[in-house]
Formats: sequence, structure tokens, C-alpha cells
Amino acid sequence: MDNYLPQTATEYIECFRLLAALTNKAMDNIDNKMDWVSDNDRDKMLSRLAEAVETLSLLRGDSSIFIELRPEGLDEYQKEMYSTEDTLRNHLLKLGFKYPKQ
Repeated sequence: MDNYLPQTATEYIECFRLLAALTNKAMDNIDNKMDWVSDNDRDKMLSRLAEAVETLSLLRGDSSIFIELRPEGLDEYQKEMYSTEDTLRNHLLKLGFKYPKQ
């Protein structure tokens, strides 16, 4: 599996952008979906999307989980990654997701 790892900052940010785009599109689909089986079904989907947003947060560097795996040169992309994460988190909140109180 190591051969799948991004080797450059450009490859890493492209991976980040792809996951962000997929997450955003999934949010758009949920926003437009009208025929939910139940509120519980919708809540489960929102929880899964929250996990995707938090994965992006980890890729950005939160909690240092992936910090050792990140290639050199990502500093120039930090502002973009923060902005993307914030945009997706706000989209999630507009869909009605509520983060658990800590």
C-alpha cells in the first residue's frame, strides 16, 4: 500500500482536494434528498459526512496523526486546507448536523 502514498506536496494536496470535492458533492446530494426513510437515516448520513470532514482535518495536520506521513512543502497549502475544512464544516452545520458537546 505504501506505493499509493503521495510523495510530493502537490500529490498530497490533490488527494486532499479530491476527498473534499467528494465530501462536498455528497453534502449537496443530501441537501437535495427529500425521500428519507427516517430522521434517524438522515442523521446517520450526516454523521458519516462529519467523519469525512474530520478526516480532512486530520490530513491538514490536526492531532498530528498523519504529520509524519506528510511530504515537505505543505506549508503553502495550509491556508487553503483550513478554508476548505471550514467551508465543509459550515455546509454540514447548515444541513442540520450538530457536533456533540465536549
